[in-house]
Amino acid sequence: MLLGIVGIAAGLKTAIGHPGATLTTGPAVALAGGVTLFLAGDALFRRALRIGTPWYRAAGAAVALACWPAAATLSAAAGIVLLTVVVAATLAAERRAVRVTVKA
Repeated sequence: MLLGIVGIAAGLKTAIGHPGATLTTGPAVALAGGVTLFLAGDALFRRALRIGTPWYRAAGAAVALACWPAAATLSAAAGIVLLTVVVAATLAAERRAVRVTVKA
């Protein structure tokens, strides 16, 4: 998870400095790869401690990795928004699944 935070920070350093410009491949991969590493690390951590279902975060990590070409094509701000939506959707899906499980 820590490597993911470092990757996100490296990608954000360039993205925040030039929000209207498109990201080059390096910062786009760092940004999407950082989100991927964070979600994958969190999924492994949750699996090791048997906290909830880690599969939603693992799926979110796969989607975040698939987003790096879009992050490199769109503006830096749009890439950040896209990855933020991926993380938010992952957490919302996990939260919804937990609620359904608890009600049953």
